[in-house]
Amino acid sequence: MFISAILLLATPLRSIGQCPLVPDFVFEKSCSEDFRINFANNSTVNPPGQIDYYQWHFGDATTSTATNPSHTYPGAGIYQVILYVYDTSGCYDSIIQNVETTALPVANFSYSQSGCGEITFANNSTYAGANPAWFWTFGDGQISTVMNPVHIYLTGGAKNVSLTVTDDYGCSNTYFFAIAVFPPATVDFTYDQTNCDLVQFFDNSTGTGLITRLWDFGDGFTSTAVNPTHSFALGASYVVSLTISDQYCSGLIYTDTLVFPNPPAASFTFGPDGQCSSTPITFDASTSTGTSLNYSWDFGDGNTVNGLFLPTTNYTYSSYNNAACDLTQSYNVQLTVTDGIGCTDTDNGLVSTQRIPRPLLMDMSGNNFQNCYSVNPANPIDTLQVNNITPNMACITHLDISWGDGTDTLNLSGADFPLSHVYMSLGEFPLTITAYGINGCVSDTTYVVANQVNPSVGISGVGSNSGCAPYTARFVLHGYTGNSLGTTYTWNFDDGTTVSWDYNQPYINDTIEHVYTQSHCANPLASSPDGYIPSVTAENACGIWTSTIQYMTIFESPIASFTSIDTSNYGCYADPFCFLNYTYHGYSSSCDSAVFYTWDFGDGNSSNAAEPCHSYAYPGTYHVNLLADNPLCGGTDTTITIHITGVHADFVFDTVCLGNETHFTSLSWAYDDSSFLNNPSIVITGWFWDFGDGTNSILQNPNHIYPDTGTYTVSLTVTSE
Repeated sequence: MFISAILLLATPLRSIGQCPLVPDFVFEKSCSEDFRINFANNSTVNPPGQIDYYQWHFGDATTSTATNPSHTYPGAGIYQVILYVYDTSGCYDSIIQNVETTALPVANFSYSQSGCGEITFANNSTYAGANPAWFWTFGDGQISTVMNPVHIYLTGGAKNVSLTVTDDYGCSNTYFFAIAVFPPATVDFTYDQTNCDLVQFFDNSTGTGLITRLWDFGDGFTSTAVNPTHSFALGASYVVSLTISDQYCSGLIYTDTLVFPNPPAASFTFGPDGQCSSTPITFDASTSTGTSLNYSWDFGDGNTVNGLFLPTTNYTYSSYNNAACDLTQSYNVQLTVTDGIGCTDTDNGLVSTQRIPRPLLMDMSGNNFQNCYSVNPANPIDTLQVNNITPNMACITHLDISWGDGTDTLNLSGADFPLSHVYMSLGEFPLTITAYGINGCVSDTTYVVANQVNPSVGISGVGSNSGCAPYTARFVLHGYTGNSLGTTYTWNFDDGTTVSWDYNQPYINDTIEHVYTQSHCANPLASSPDGYIPSVTAENACGIWTSTIQYMTIFESPIASFTSIDTSNYGCYADPFCFLNYTYHGYSSSCDSAVFYTWDFGDGNSSNAAEPCHSYAYPGTYHVNLLADNPLCGGTDTTITIHITGVHADFVFDTVCLGNETHFTSLSWAYDDSSFLNNPSIVITGWFWDFGDGTNSILQNPNHIYPDTGTYTVSLTVTSE
């Protein structure tokens, strides 16, 4: 692009003689050097005459015989220039014009920060003429054409400011300077309203230099502290404001409304009251008032429960008979309610319970009700002898015993002990002793009587102990036929999965199947890096026995997965289109996680790289497939569809005189197939213009004023969606 401007300031004054000569010239001020004038000779001669030579007198005691001279004057002023034109016959004529010379303009400015992000610029430029033009760029996308602008920045930091001055003769000069702008102050606060009426405020404001602040709490009280605390009256709302000023900004205000509900009031009911202590009591605090309440209970027996969000809860006391046979025991229960801002209230109530007996037995053999080591499966008879160790028998009317084998012994007193019972078969038997108190309260205690053989068990696998997930493994239970009734079997497949069997003889099925869905190499629950160790455990009241298998080695095929770097799956024609590989690598022998990749880019090209980039020869829609496999378990594949599009940048412009706007119009378009024709459905979303003079624009169709005459290379870069 070429821009030029010529300023004509002369009125010709020429003498008239008898010669056929017509002397004439024009001139312009040069914008490349101070006081330099370029002269253009327009003299003519009437035929048949011929011009022989020229004689210039520049008015500063210097001359020239050049046809179109350029002359640099010693300083500013008005000079009388004479051009003599001679023909070949010796005749001559002349023209006289006054030429004014001036120095080139020099742009310069100073600045000061005068307000909140506000900069005042002082124009210190020098120039010729009375009507110069000014063009400011402030480094934030804004411009001005006034002589001494005041500009407000929205952000602080270094700003590249330029001033271009153009004098009356079309000459320009630009001054660049990076100014430092202190950012505008910001006002903000947060608060902690979790301590009832007492609120802690936090000032999050920013500013330059000394910051002053004034808090108005909306209740007639104020503070100048940085992070004040303040107590408010409950049951009202308050508009709290913070006003700050810094070195450059003043009177910035932020407000927030704090709501304080009425204080909470705790209240509760309970029932039933006065029952045997084994009876659950319901405590109901739904009559309490307040907002966003939670409930904490102290039941008066050393036990508490805190932070409940429901108003009701159940609690069972353990009030046992004492030596004095007091029939009742009372507890002072306290409820504490806490509302959403931390305010609390309490209520108390007296709960009464009837004491209950605590029946206890002792196995006089010292085996804790277990007959494990002496049992003979061929002769399972076991005699159990127990003694009564129930405390405070004076508070009990009688005892009953259920032996767990279908027989009972009733209406016992302390004098009936020690007491014997014969078990006639193997098994686990729930022995229950029940005590009846003199106040009508009843309680019981149960013991498990084990008349069993110590358990044993074995495990074996069926088929291969190695495979690719999902792999179905089969296991067989062995060595269990001598176990007693009540023995349970727990299968642990070592991958986080267990199965329990509660079989009684005779067994119908002793084989189990399990599907391993993950390699032991990747499962943190596996007991060993060498493989899963499945096990089965037999357990009864007499003991535990576990058997295992080593090892189940499970491998996995890779699971192919990938995306493009641009998750929209759009790429640009002639640019590399890159893929991100998210394949789950799987495992093969020795937990090798190596994967072999085969990419099909949908255009006849392929790759074995893990994350390739591919350049498509033509725009269009392509189906890209990735196959991932390993040598042991094979592989999987997946496909995505991508779209390769392109953009064509083009523009037109009009060239106008220096100091006026040049208008640029984008003619760019986008395409998505091999025709390269415009597809209006693809929207161009970005334009970047480089005007060739150090400035740029992101507008679609910008206007631009050039600072000087010259030739400029303009480039446009466009981006599509």
